[in-house]
Amino acid sequence: MSATLFATELSDTTFEVEVLRESVPVLVGFYRDSAGAAQIANQIRSLAEESRGKVKCCLLDAGRFDSVAREYGLNRAPGFLLFKDGEAIQRVEGPAPPLVLRALLSRYA
Repeated sequence: MSATLFATELSDTTFEVEVLRESVPVLVGFYRDSAGAAQIANQIRSLAEESRGKVKCCLLDAGRFDSVAREYGLNRAPGFLLFKDGEAIQRVEGPAPPLVLRALLSRYA
């Protein structure tokens, strides 16, 4: 599989294929409707365009699909998890400035 230039919206049923089986690093932005969903979505979409396929960027509504957030111990939304080879390797809980996320991605892309 190859990463796209656009953010992928995830669900609990698509998470395994879209994240855990992906061959490139995957950044997942977790949001809840009441916790800045639009801001997280804009950040993830911008990072997806900037990464030019080196990192796959995805969104997951932790309010609707809280089982995924719980499985990875993400207690706050917004929050971000970076996956590589099917494993969560980095986490950022709470809002993150774009500079922090870019620096995180640059280490693994």
